[in-house]
Amino acid sequence: MKVVQVLILMLFILNIYLGYKVLFAPRGINNYLRLKHIKKELIKKIDLIQNENIRLSKQIELIQHNRKFKEKMIRKILHYGKDGEVLYIVSRNK
Repeated sequence: MKVVQVLILMLFILNIYLGYKVLFAPRGINNYLRLKHIKKELIKKIDLIQNENIRLSKQIELIQHNRKFKEKMIRKILHYGKDGEVLYIVSRNK
């Protein structure tokens, strides 16, 4: 009977020790939850970057193969005009 009580006490102490390690150790549950949150944020960023990559790839494809789109982008970004056309560029700075 005495051996069983000692064994139960040792198991109780072991449970307390393991519980402390799980909750408060550097590799414990707090760190796990923090890393899980970081992973979720990184996955969101990856999705945004992949969507931007797809959009830019489509735009590159259009620039390479669509003459009208290419002209539109040149006129919009570089402020070029067609022959005989007058461009009025309004500055957004106040």
